Amino acid sequence: TDEDDVVVNAFKSFDEEGVIDSERLRHALMTWGDKFSGAEVDTAYEQFEMDNQGRINTTKLIELLVASPNQEEEGVEAAA
Repeated sequence: TDEDDVVVNAFKSFDEEGVIDSERLRHALMTWGDKFSGAEVDTAYEQFEMDNQGRINTTKLIELLVASPNQEEEGVEAAA
C-alpha cells in the first residue's frame, strides 16, 4: 500500500552493488515493522531472482514489486 518511491527506497537501502543479501533482508522482514513469519518470507522468496550465494537481484526485485512508469502509462492508455 506504500507509494512506489517508498518501496524502491526501502529496498535500495539493502542494496550492495546490485544485490541484496537475502539473510539480511529476511532478518529485517522478521524483526521490524509489520513482522513477517518465516513461512511468509519463504513464500515471498519463491518469487525473487536469487543467485546460488543467496543474493537477490535488486533491480529485478524492485521491478517485481512496483509498476514501472511505462507499465503505468500503458494501463492508462488501455483504460482510455
